[in-house]
Amino acid sequence: MLEKVGLIDHIYKRPAELSGGQMQRVAIARALINNPDIILADEPTGALDSKTSLQIMELLNEVAKDRLVIMVTHNQDLAEKYSNRIIRIQDGVILSDTNPYQEEIETISKKDKKKTSMSIMTSLSLSLNNLMTKKGRTFLTSFAGSIGIIGIALILSISSGVQNYINDSEKTTFASLPLMIERETVDAMSIIQNEMDNAMSESKCEDGFVCTYNDANKMSTEKIHNNTAKLKTAIDDNYKNIKSNSSEVKYNYNITPIFYNEDSSTPASYLNTGSNYETFYSNFTYELGENKNNLNKNYEILDGRFPEKYDELVIIANKNGTISSSLAYALNLVDRNEKKKEFESANIKYDEIIGKELKLVLNSSLFAKEDGYWVSKQSNTNYVKELVNAGLSLKIVGIIKPKENTMFSNYIGYTTSLSKYVMTRNNDSEIVKEQKKDETINVFTNAPFQGDYESVDSNYSILGAADENNPSSIYIYPKGYNEKDEINNALEEYNKKADKKDKIFFVDNADIILKSITSIINIITYVLVAFVAISLVVSSIMIAIITYISVLERTKEIGILRAIGASKKDISRVFKSE
Repeated sequence: MLEKVGLIDHIYKRPAELSGGQMQRVAIARALINNPDIILADEPTGALDSKTSLQIMELLNEVAKDRLVIMVTHNQDLAEKYSNRIIRIQDGVILSDTNPYQEEIETISKKDKKKTSMSIMTSLSLSLNNLMTKKGRTFLTSFAGSIGIIGIALILSISSGVQNYINDSEKTTFASLPLMIERETVDAMSIIQNEMDNAMSESKCEDGFVCTYNDANKMSTEKIHNNTAKLKTAIDDNYKNIKSNSSEVKYNYNITPIFYNEDSSTPASYLNTGSNYETFYSNFTYELGENKNNLNKNYEILDGRFPEKYDELVIIANKNGTISSSLAYALNLVDRNEKKKEFESANIKYDEIIGKELKLVLNSSLFAKEDGYWVSKQSNTNYVKELVNAGLSLKIVGIIKPKENTMFSNYIGYTTSLSKYVMTRNNDSEIVKEQKKDETINVFTNAPFQGDYESVDSNYSILGAADENNPSSIYIYPKGYNEKDEINNALEEYNKKADKKDKIFFVDNADIILKSITSIINIITYVLVAFVAISLVVSSIMIAIITYISVLERTKEIGILRAIGASKKDISRVFKSE
């Protein structure tokens, strides 16, 4: 605070009766009442006599004990007597200074001067105060900024949750799916990829023309031949613990047992009937296997029990406990005389199914040699009835349904023991023995095999014969998730050591399913993240604009902060804190 003391009329109107000295005393008294820190005395003795001048100087000297008194005067004698610092100025230029301050400033700047900075708490406090003064804007900005961030967090968390669910499913449900090795198979993924490549690479046809592309190489590589005989030997020897890590290794021989009802020449395992005046041919049999742990894990017993002997069967209903009317007709559970083009729904008691017997007829026995040729006798009713009467009796001992992780239903289930029984009996038949003598000649035509539709393997399949050491397919059921990886690694190791002709192509259904699901989830996640990222960019731009507006609104505050020592970095921290 500064108070100016002098004989200027606009400070105090001077009455005619007051002398110059009295007026100066009044001005000094007024300045003291206002309690200024600095008193500026402008020529306090300029219009006074010597005695009064000394009185005024004594008074100013008394005031200068606890205040700074700056006096402007032309009286050199008074200045030298009463002042502790005299600065001489002429024409606005300093001529001399009896107590210069420059050296002391230099000393402080070198030793004691410290760099000022604003603390983080101070910047946060300033930011919070500004946000609270604009609550509406703060809420809208926070909400807009949060949409993108929360959206991305939600999408990634959902994606992570689904992936964890898939991993859990892989360890529980999908781990029970078998690894499949077929003696003859095709790489479906390669075929699809080839078709896509051809569609993308081939040139377009001219208008009015249909052009072709060369698929000879593709067709020649579609079919894959696996040496299942050599692999079976390795598995039986427990190569790389494949058998130890498996709950069951199932060898399939492409053999379909034929079941007949005792009172019918129509096989129960095959249904030949008219539907809309068209003929269809369906197989209702399925080999269950004999591992009780797998059966209990994959199926639920509705009534009865699982088959334990080779001559026992079960009916496999779907997960709702129903069977198709076609299967009911094949089992002679509905009245054949009232059969119509379309089957009607019916309720069949468990007791009508449990204990029912079917007859096994060997595949090879349905052929007889006439005039040097083997011909089918399946359409000969009397011939078939004799076979049925002499056939092995098979009893239905249970009704089961699959659990969620099993796909096979609406079948007549039989054991692996029955499959081996059928294979052994058919192998001993005359027609199979004749076919084995010369596998280049078709036993049905007495001529060499012609084209892709005739082969010795297809003949053996029709006759229900097979080489036990050369399965048509191998299904390996892992004990669990970790064991599945061990089996995969073992098969990979087997391929590395095997000759080119003995390498195998195997299908991991669980891996295919999970990769497909994972790919779909990843695509959906990327699309959703892209949409949310756009909103995040927009909200970021909005925040930048609002921050810019806030800077423009607070230029005075910024100026004051800079004036009291805040650096540009400190000012930047305030807005970054917001």
